[in-house]
Amino acid sequence: MFIHHFNNGTHGLDSGTGMASPHVAGSCIINENKYSRKDILTFQGEELQKLIKHLLMSTAEFPNYNNETKAITSPRQQGAGVIDVSKSS
Repeated sequence: MFIHHFNNGTHGLDSGTGMASPHVAGSCIINENKYSRKDILTFQGEELQKLIKHLLMSTAEFPNYNNETKAITSPRQQGAGVIDVSKSS
């Protein structure tokens, strides 16, 4: 869930991939800036992209219990979870 500014001037909670995309993109940039420095790692290009993806996915908090259905939700239904950029950088 993210606080979203709606077109009518109000604010509210919203969710979905459109809300997560800016958060993920910013998290990738933060990690790329840190890990592309030669004094930390020597990864570049696709190798660096894979590292960042795995780092971010490893920080995901998986809210896997669905209160409505009373069942565990699969990552195939909701994704890997909510990433924590502070744990990856």
